[in-house]
Amino acid sequence: MARIVIVAGTDAGQDVAAALSAAGHQIVRAESLSSPAVAAQGDVIFIEPWLYAADSTPGDVPVVLLSSADAVASAVEAVKNGAYD
Repeated sequence: MARIVIVAGTDAGQDVAAALSAAGHQIVRAESLSSPAVAAQGDVIFIEPWLYAADSTPGDVPVVLLSSADAVASAVEAVKNGAYD
């Protein structure tokens, strides 16, 4: 299974971590993109939009933005700062 780094501080991050862990993935929690857990590079990074910075993501690791309906503005800002789908 995949090694997944989750950079989040809300319940959404905890919910995603629980679901992915239940599916058999290895979950590593990190407080920011500069954390050693991120530097060790997981197979994918899940991050909340307000913590995202395109120039801080390691190499070619895919990044998934965690967002909810009430966080659309921060997701849009992340896209403006280099995130894409």
